Amino acid sequence: MRPFATSLLLLVTLVPSTLAAQAPSPPEPAPAPSDETTQDGAPTGEAVAASAPPTSAGGDEPSTNPVVRALLVEAVAEYDAGRYAEAQALFRRAHALAPSARTLRGLGMAAFELRQYVTALRAFEEALRVTERPLTEAQRAHVEDLAARARVYVSSVVVRVTPFDAIVRIDGAEVSLDVDGRAVLDPGPHTFSFEHEGHRPQAIEVQLEPGTDREVSAVLVPLPPAPTPSASADDALPIAGATLGVIGLLSTGAAVTTGVIASNDAAQLRRECDVFVCSGELMAVRDEARDLALTADVLGVVGASLGAVGTTLVLIGALGSSRPSTTAHASCGPTGCTISMEGRW
Repeated sequence: MRPFATSLLLLVTLVPSTLAAQAPSPPEPAPAPSDETTQDGAPTGEAVAASAPPTSAGGDEPSTNPVVRALLVEAVAEYDAGRYAEAQALFRRAHALAPSARTLRGLGMAAFELRQYVTALRAFEEALRVTERPLTEAQRAHVEDLAARARVYVSSVVVRVTPFDAIVRIDGAEVSLDVDGRAVLDPGPHTFSFEHEGHRPQAIEVQLEPGTDREVSAVLVPLPPAPTPSASADDALPIAGATLGVIGLLSTGAAVTTGVIASNDAAQLRRECDVFVCSGELMAVRDEARDLALTADVLGVVGASLGAVGTTLVLIGALGSSRPSTTAHASCGPTGCTISMEGRW
């Protein structure tokens, strides 16, 4: 004959001894089936229950919270009925109200039956460490046995990534790996994603098998440096136009100054020379006046040309038009100087 059913086992473990003493004795369970594993090798709920040593109610410290007691009774009933998801939810609520090694054990057993082996393994390992309402020796042996079984069904993955401080996500959730970069996962398909500032992200699809060790490696490629901003043609046009305009303004100013000097010389010649004849001393003044007048004309033409071109470039650059085609012509002769411009914009 095998030990009592799972419901009696969990009730004796988790609820007060007074509550367990008032419960009617369960009927003698049927003989354990010969096949205690499912098709994929996972132990059935009957096998888990049969492997759990009986626990004395007197060795348990009952919870004083009536809400927790009620949740535990209901959780055990759902577990015994094979509704493990419901039992897991009830154990989780009880654990949130009064966390202890006993509630962690119940959470682990429900997760084990749901084939959530990673969750079950974490709950079992935590139950062995927690000192709040710690497990009895028999319960510890039971949890250690279930933890050993869970390890058979999980996959161990060692993650290697460069840069070492890259963000690692498994199935979309960011994870913190162990010191050796190890993660424990349930079998099946998983997506490993890696991200790091200044690098191209990378994703790797992996199919994990039960009870296997696997290594996932990723080397993130640095992104190319961002191009250095440079002035476009449209940006350069206003700058060039302003520069030409300044030069043209200076040339115009020099032309005016030169013209004033030439005008003064001409006035002196008119006062001191006869109509067509000048003395030897005034010949130098005449030549100087003639040269200054010519220089003033040239500077005036150049200044006007540069000013016009500069203004055109500034306007085109400000309007964002395409690069213009501008041509300027200047010429001087015995009778004076002329300037002509052609532009297309």
